[in-house]
Amino acid sequence: MFASAQEGNEASIHVLRRYTQYIAAGLANMVHTFNPEGIVIGGAITRQGDFLLNPVRESLSRQLLLVFRERAREIEVVSASLGDNGGVVGAVAGYFI
Repeated sequence: MFASAQEGNEASIHVLRRYTQYIAAGLANMVHTFNPEGIVIGGAITRQGDFLLNPVRESLSRQLLLVFRERAREIEVVSASLGDNGGVVGAVAGYFI
């Protein structure tokens, strides 16, 4: 889906737009609850980088309550440095603790 959206396929772009809106809705709920300084997204989708994160950031800022919208630019949304290996690294670390 990501590759065809990057190639300009309208159906894929529509699906990607909806997908990022759903991600942003979940993140907005977390921001409203926890008021974090930043959000780290992990998993396989992190391979898409800013192609995915930029629409998520934009949708997030639109979905935040006005009180939080003022500081939306301060909330950093980034990909996990371990990408989709975070769960494995966490499991191994938990085993040795």
